[in-house]
Amino acid sequence: MPVPDRLVAIGASAGGVEALANFLVQLDADFVAPIVVVLHVGATASGEFVRALDRSGPLAVTLAKDGEPLLGGHVYVAPPDHHLLVSGRTCVVAHGPKENRSRPAIDPLFRSAAVAYGPGALGVLLTGYLDDGVAGLGAILRMGGTAIVQDPADADFPDLPRNALARLTVDHVLPVLKMGPVVRRLIAAPMPAEPAHDDTREGLVAETKISTEAESHVAREERLGDLAPYACPECHGPLWKLDDPDVRRFRCHVGHAYTETTLADAQADATERALWAALRSLEERANLLSSMNEDARERGMGIGGFEERAAQAREHADQLRSLLLQGQ
Repeated sequence: MPVPDRLVAIGASAGGVEALANFLVQLDADFVAPIVVVLHVGATASGEFVRALDRSGPLAVTLAKDGEPLLGGHVYVAPPDHHLLVSGRTCVVAHGPKENRSRPAIDPLFRSAAVAYGPGALGVLLTGYLDDGVAGLGAILRMGGTAIVQDPADADFPDLPRNALARLTVDHVLPVLKMGPVVRRLIAAPMPAEPAHDDTREGLVAETKISTEAESHVAREERLGDLAPYACPECHGPLWKLDDPDVRRFRCHVGHAYTETTLADAQADATERALWAALRSLEERANLLSSMNEDARERGMGIGGFEERAAQAREHADQLRSLLLQGQ
């Protein structure tokens, strides 16, 4: 069987299983290109969603295996808690650093598709939250590939397609139920011309390698961008601002990567965790000081301002609790 020179890479977040099923049902059994898919699913997700997709249309749908060849008419889905990338004409399944707080993440798949297939890559971004996949779709476009985004009005969760359209000039914006014929036509058309890449490919290759490993490479991140005044919410190491023309992005030397949006989201979560920890500490301090005050009273000793300090800790705890509850 000849190795296809075209690839369809699909990414989706919330609502993605249903949207993907609605897309796959439109394809024929003789579809010539392989399809690789990243859906944001939990680390402990069962394989039932893959079985449901396999029943949705004529194409076989399976969890991707590392080193598996990419064959036309087959759908390869990223396993839970693993990134899916492509290298040459094979699948790469790796437990690399999280990107955009996700593993699997869409950006690594799209970047690797851009590197491996160039103008033969077709990226499809469906429903979801935030903006994982937007930078990767931009990489596909810069390498001469084609970009399709679900019409936000058609998406159950329109944030992801809306963010893509705000940052990229894509080739097609379509409801899911109209994507099938367009994708079939694009795959059957002559290969688009390959653009001049300048240094785009080098940066994409470097980032693709990071997504498959968990080693620390400070010098490599320095080549990809400039040191930023932020810490990685995941490992607390320094972040570098990456040279990306489409999306403001950051990466630490361990490999965790964030768009500006997902970094702000992670910082908000970290701040909330720290405030709840501070609340617990204040309440424990108030209880300890009250106990010390009672013990001093029973022993006939000077109470040393314990109760006043306990009251102050309770007041601070009440103020902090009120602040936290207002944010929920």
